[in-house]
Amino acid sequence: MLKLFVLSTILTCTVIALGDSNKDPLQKEQVAVIPLKGQVGFLFGLDNPSNVEFFNADMLNKLLVLAKKRNVTKVFLEIDSPGGYVIERNLICEVIQNHRDDFEIIAYVHEAFSAASTIAMTCDTLYSAPNMSMGSAVVIIDGDAVKAKYQSADASKVRGFYLNANRQTVIADAFSLLEAELWFNTNTSMFASL
Repeated sequence: MLKLFVLSTILTCTVIALGDSNKDPLQKEQVAVIPLKGQVGFLFGLDNPSNVEFFNADMLNKLLVLAKKRNVTKVFLEIDSPGGYVIERNLICEVIQNHRDDFEIIAYVHEAFSAASTIAMTCDTLYSAPNMSMGSAVVIIDGDAVKAKYQSADASKVRGFYLNANRQTVIADAFSLLEAELWFNTNTSMFASL
């Protein structure tokens, strides 16, 4: 139960806007930091609640509603996750999209693999912690035909999250398709896949 309590806390602080010439240098902003640590989602019966640190869409939504009530202007999601359940990933990404007009949502990533990498890329802005690791968003399913069919549907869903965050969809492909390669074109400042 302690882990749930830690995940349900929200840290808000006041910061002075620096470096933005359009703002009064003494203008204060309310900022929230929400830790998203551990597994993405939790399935009763499969996971043992006493030893699994996790986060889910319901927890995040409640904290974002609280942040809105506190007049927060920026939310930092501090992500440190090996990934988890695809269904929960989709719900979390939808929560982020639903709150996009309330404040800027910023991912601060220590580690974001699998489902957590899509969550990070759904945020408005992404910052990396020192030695950040991110990627490997491949869906794991037994059976080639089922896997191909599911991966196609999942890739479409993930591309939608990327498009809503104004990100190039080829980045999603590079994270989730084993055969994909991603190249950065310095002339156009755009990514391209081969």
